Amino acid sequence: MEVVVDTLAGIPTGMTTSSRGTVLLGNAIIDACTQLKQDLLNNSLESLAGRIYRGRWECNWTHKPGKTGETSVTHYAYGYAAQLVVLKEDGQIEKICAAHDAGKIVNPILFEGQIEGAVHMGLGYALSENLPMENGQLLSSKMKDLGILRAHETPCIEVTGVEVADPVGPYGAKGLGEIGLVPTAAAVANAFCAYDGIRRTALPLHPPKPRQTP
Repeated sequence: MEVVVDTLAGIPTGMTTSSRGTVLLGNAIIDACTQLKQDLLNNSLESLAGRIYRGRWECNWTHKPGKTGETSVTHYAYGYAAQLVVLKEDGQIEKICAAHDAGKIVNPILFEGQIEGAVHMGLGYALSENLPMENGQLLSSKMKDLGILRAHETPCIEVTGVEVADPVGPYGAKGLGEIGLVPTAAAVANAFCAYDGIRRTALPLHPPKPRQTP
């Protein structure tokens, strides 16, 4: 498979990345393979080498923002997720439970790794990462100063896959680009608030102080 990046067309479609990319690319590949599958009935794969099969998938049923009514469709390709942060007695994070709707999970190992990586990134975003700048310039360009959580600093991450097939997605699959990261910081903030009653509104979050034992 060869990926060709062409910026000359200037098609006004918005971004074609992540969840939308899953739908666009996946369905276009299925469309291209339909003719290939038909040709393989009477030809060998070797005899078809070099032939080009073009696939196409178009979304033309959504409406511009501002349209009202029950038939308004503003977007496609989305899922749902929930994350729960479990704290230890001293207020430190013990475990993250992440349940994510990915439609048809084609590769469970890649799915789990995607969510684990996203939660790790979300924890760094919530707790330790910062990018201080002065006059538009970084104060430090060293990786070690970014505050990225190391392996031994990462709590247990428990991933649960939820398969609600997407009628638009290829074979019912949904993208996992943004949604793996989105709930993490909020889940951490809610857990800290439940622990000490303090609502935190700025990042990075300050962990709660251990409760005083009577």
